[in-house]
Amino acid sequence: MHEHRVPLQWVGISLSLLVLAGCTHLTTPTPTTTPTPTTTFTSTPDPETAWRRECPGWDCTVHGVVYAGTAAPGNELAGALACLDQHSWCSRTRGGCERTSPDGTFDIEVYIHDTDSLSIGVDAEGYESAHLNLGGFDCLYCACPPIEFVLQPLPLTPVRPPPTSATRGGTFPLDWPVAPLTPEEILSVRDCDIENAHEKRYPDSIAEEDLLKAYEPQTHCDWAILAFAYAVRGKGPPTSPAAYQAFTHAVVGNPGFALETLLFYRYFDAVSMVRPPAFAQQEITGVRIDYRWRGLGDPVGYSVEIGQADAEPVVTSTVTYPLAIDAATVQALAGALTDLLPVSTSFLLRPCRDNYPQWSVDLAFADNTQMVISTGSNVMRFGGPWFTDIDGQVYVQVSSAFGQALGALIESLGLPLGQPAGMYCRIDTVFDKAFP
Repeated sequence: MHEHRVPLQWVGISLSLLVLAGCTHLTTPTPTTTPTPTTTFTSTPDPETAWRRECPGWDCTVHGVVYAGTAAPGNELAGALACLDQHSWCSRTRGGCERTSPDGTFDIEVYIHDTDSLSIGVDAEGYESAHLNLGGFDCLYCACPPIEFVLQPLPLTPVRPPPTSATRGGTFPLDWPVAPLTPEEILSVRDCDIENAHEKRYPDSIAEEDLLKAYEPQTHCDWAILAFAYAVRGKGPPTSPAAYQAFTHAVVGNPGFALETLLFYRYFDAVSMVRPPAFAQQEITGVRIDYRWRGLGDPVGYSVEIGQADAEPVVTSTVTYPLAIDAATVQALAGALTDLLPVSTSFLLRPCRDNYPQWSVDLAFADNTQMVISTGSNVMRFGGPWFTDIDGQVYVQVSSAFGQALGALIESLGLPLGQPAGMYCRIDTVFDKAFP
């Protein structure tokens, strides 16, 4: 809104006095002018009003309901955790999380600009997770579409003994399962001040070949700092054997360092860390793939089911394409279940904008073991890192192995991916999301 002010003008009035008095000459004194004080009006902009002018949008309440099994009265699911992740160039809100009420509903308040991206995820114990992606244009004037989540119970799997916290050691690749991090190991990663210690121990004046001699590592944190020093010496991923040796010492001793943010982006996909689970040595008998993509381009969405995957695969899909696949391409998914590290929870990792893939892949094995591996992250343009829950333990894959195998399958089927190319990327924190 523009404010118009009408300036004040002073109108001067001249008075001329003519005095005639015989022959008498009168001298009229020059009048003294007294300056008229002026008032200066200043205003202090309201910060709240200012940012809203630059970011026109709406204060909205995103409302949704969560059901168990089917979307029917009486199936409303209470206590589910609904989280809204907002990506915006100007809004000061970033979303939030809320437990569903007894009637299965949730309400999350956000300020929405029409270019925003909203990702809503719902988790509940004993149920598969569900996700929904929306754009600001979907919620113009707060008119978001009806949001319903129907969570399906987790499939029953054979119970295996949980991994125990044993003395760590060895070398890559580690045997699966890797024991969950202890509270002491989590604290050790958090307390390791990699960036500042690196600057003090390894100034730029020290050549790369002299880094190990400059400070002798004693702890896993020391090895992590050295691995970071090697990584920042080059402009790309570290390539020297000494760099991988330092990284190996740190992660084999404390796997949490693989998820330390400064190391995660530099050593991701650098080495094979963990062997596949034992059940992945069997043949896959069935696959279901659900894919949704949104970003700069036309949205994409479809579901694919592959039966008889261990013989002559039979493919059905919600889209019409010349769908055909060979068994070897399907079976490659099992061998790609490598590099699974235990974390406290699954999380979204979206350092890039304008590329929002959402994958969920169900795998069935010969002994009736079923697993779901999914991602809504975009560290890799195709999607990733990937998460799965095995026997109640959440794992994150710290490589692109499964994404590459799935990409080969999707390419063989001739299915579209959309245009997964983020316009802008930044560093997004990792460890604090994995261990909140």
